[in-house]
Amino acid sequence: MRKYLLVAVALMLILAFAGCTRVAHPERGTGDAPVDMSKRDSSAPYIYEFPNLFGNIASKCDHFGHRLYVTTNRDNFPSNVVVITDPTCKG
Repeated sequence: MRKYLLVAVALMLILAFAGCTRVAHPERGTGDAPVDMSKRDSSAPYIYEFPNLFGNIASKCDHFGHRLYVTTNRDNFPSNVVVITDPTCKG
């Protein structure tokens, strides 16, 4: 009886964790849009640092007349993005 209980628990754990794996699907790709690496801006953003428990903010010019502000991801909350027209951001 105890043997069957252990087998049942092990089977339930295997089935539970089987759904947690991330298997790559080459036919679907990675889910990201294609990126033209020749036009990529890898310069560092300006970081606004806050005390602990508050997410930091980074800003960067998109070179199309906009400034992007992004918050860091803290405590499993999604990051926020804000785009504001900025005349100092030229192409």
